[in-house]
Amino acid sequence: QTELLARSKILFLRGLPWGVDEKDVKAFFLPIALREVTFVNCSNGRPTGEAFVSLDEKDTFDALLLHRQKLGKRYIEVHLSNEEGMGSRIQRMGVRDCSSGWIRIRGLPYRCSSIEVAKLFEDFKVTKDDVTMSVHSTGSLAGYCNGEAFVKLRNQETAAQAQKALHMTWVDERY
Repeated sequence: QTELLARSKILFLRGLPWGVDEKDVKAFFLPIALREVTFVNCSNGRPTGEAFVSLDEKDTFDALLLHRQKLGKRYIEVHLSNEEGMGSRIQRMGVRDCSSGWIRIRGLPYRCSSIEVAKLFEDFKVTKDDVTMSVHSTGSLAGYCNGEAFVKLRNQETAAQAQKALHMTWVDERY
């Protein structure tokens, strides 16, 4: 546990009020400086009250001391996490649009690959490693692409620019 704590730079938050934004989360952690805040949404786009934050490894212990402290009227759970845990949760649930540079893409052709999605975003310096294809998790189509992907861009501003520029762009016979 101590070794994990020493290396961890991603924390999972649960219990956030639904209306919070990045500024509110950063204020909750003051004086600890956060690098990124990534909000998790339900598959229908509604907030889950969960987020991931990344910070310097040296601040992890102090950040964990905020476990069960209040933000507004709600207490917030603060747990250790990692990139794998964050990626898995984001793929399963989704992210708030442009949160920390993430964009959710819908309506992709089912045979579309991460390389094709990266090519769509080439003006924004996205590589195939920045693309996570979403797949069906149950049923006869389990493991096959479900027409959605998550794309990680440099920051929230770049994500908003890409979203505006590429919204309703055709990919094969779908937009």
